[in-house]
Formats: sequence, C-alpha cells, structure tokens
Amino acid sequence: MAIDVRPMLEQDLATAEQIFRVAFGTAHGVADPVRYMLDRNYIRSRWAADPGGALVAELDGEVAGSALAAKWGSVGVLGPLTVDPRFWNSGVAGRLLESILDLPTMREARLPALSTAAGNVRTVRLYQRFDFWPGYLIPILGKMLDAADGASLPAESPAAIHYSALSVAEKVTARKACAALTDAVYTGLDLSGEIQSVERQALGETLLLRSGESVDAFAICHCGAGSEAGEGACYIKFGAARTPEGFELLLKEVEALAQSRGLGRVIAGVNAGRRTAYGCLLARGFTAAIHSVSMSRFARQSYDGTDALVLDDWR
Repeated sequence: MAIDVRPMLEQDLATAEQIFRVAFGTAHGVADPVRYMLDRNYIRSRWAADPGGALVAELDGEVAGSALAAKWGSVGVLGPLTVDPRFWNSGVAGRLLESILDLPTMREARLPALSTAAGNVRTVRLYQRFDFWPGYLIPILGKMLDAADGASLPAESPAAIHYSALSVAEKVTARKACAALTDAVYTGLDLSGEIQSVERQALGETLLLRSGESVDAFAICHCGAGSEAGEGACYIKFGAARTPEGFELLLKEVEALAQSRGLGRVIAGVNAGRRTAYGCLLARGFTAAIHSVSMSRFARQSYDGTDALVLDDWR
C-alpha cells in the first residue's frame, strides 16, 4: 500500500488523538486503549502551537499515524510519533520520521532531539536508523503534595511572578529574559513559543523569579485535565534556574501554584546527567514513575551537564 504524508489539518485532530491513545495504550498493555490518557492533551495543543510542525500519514486515504515537532529555538524536539496498531510494521513510522526530519523545525535545528521509552528496544532501533543515538536516562518523577508542601516560603524570598499577569510590553521583556537564561545553558535554546502557547491555550502558567529585568529562574507549567499534566496534576514542561538556590525556590513556587489550583501532584522530567537538578528533586521527595531515554541526532552534545539546572523530558 502506498503511504502518503501530508500536513496535519484541524479535521485530522480527533483521529490523530485517538490513534495516539490507542497506540500508547496498546504498547502499555492497558485494558481499554481508546480511553488511555483521555484526560491529557498532547496532539491538539502541539498542533495549535505550531501547525507547520505536524504531519499525518495516510494509507489509501485513511489516517494511519502522525508526527509532531516543536521548535525551542536552536533545539528541535520530535514527538509524539504514533501509528495505529493496525499498521505497525508497515513502514508508516519510517515514512513519518523521514518526512518530519525534513521540516525546517528539525532540519535546521542545532540539536535535533527526542525521548522514547527506555525499554522499547524496537523504537530505539528505529530512531537509530535515522541517526538518533541514546544518551542519558530521563526519569519522569512525581511528588504528592499535602497541606504543608509549597505553602510557605522564606520571608526574604520574592514570590514568583505569573507571566499571565504581565502587560503586553512586560511579556516581551520577560520572554527575552527567559531566552537569555536558556541561551546561557545551550546556545540558541529559546522557550518563547512554549510560554506563549501555554497562555494562549490556557494550559497552565509560566512562573518567573526575577531580579530587576533579569529572570533568575522560570517554569512553564501545564495544569490539570486538558493539558499535558492530566487530571489533578501540575507538569513542569520546562524549567531552568541560574543557581541551585533559585532552582530550589522555583520548585517550591511550582508546588504552591499546584496547591492554589487544587492539584495534588507535581510531575517533572529531568535528564539523569544533570545530577544537581536530579538530586534536588529527589531530596524534595520526588520519585521516578517511568524512565525514558534521551536521543540526539548525529550524537550531538546536549545540555545535560552535571550542573545544568534544567527540567525537561523531550516527550
């Protein structure tokens, strides 16, 4: 059968979302794959953030799978890529990969990157065919909150500023300051698009810790059902800080944000090579639920040094 790959359109979203759930639900062996992660929004929100980074594959006019890519400045993050289980081993995944890697988001990226389940040997092998090579494990950690967690901060600490509360001009300044922080971590790394998308789609909030015009730390948070966090959870899509003290304070502020929204759990991914950040999460009571593996194309060096105070998981 001929496989045709084309841009994802709005009318494809419902089908692409169902394929996403069924594919991951089948892979994880759940009883009812159609309802797997029904409370989470991965496909629609990422398409809305950048329709030009989303593709579908068709077999005889039927959507058989999809792939998305996000532009984080100089970093291109690939995923999710999902194929209807009826069409596994039919070449659909390879055609989608070939096509998504030809989009500017991935082709022009200084660091083309992704993560996949650490134990899925076949998927790792597929990505290796396209020159993605495994790096460190990425633990996806969670912490259950109680009434005391995140509720109190040192009196001398500044409260986090909510990006959504800023004026239009202040938001421009804030995004530039966040980009300056991440550029110091990895040249060209810029989360401006994610910050804007979270606000535009009402997916959560971006927290900022500032000193004057400078941003010392920030966290892009998805909150609750209908976001990537899911029911009852706050998910740190990306977080970064200049100092360990700022990183610790940022985590406290995220926990406070979660509690203020009635959310009982915080989720965060961290590359295991970032030992300082990883250790801080463990010390605060976060525990790993699953492990992914980071993969970069052409084995390019990432921002996974021991002292990189960054949270993300490239899912």
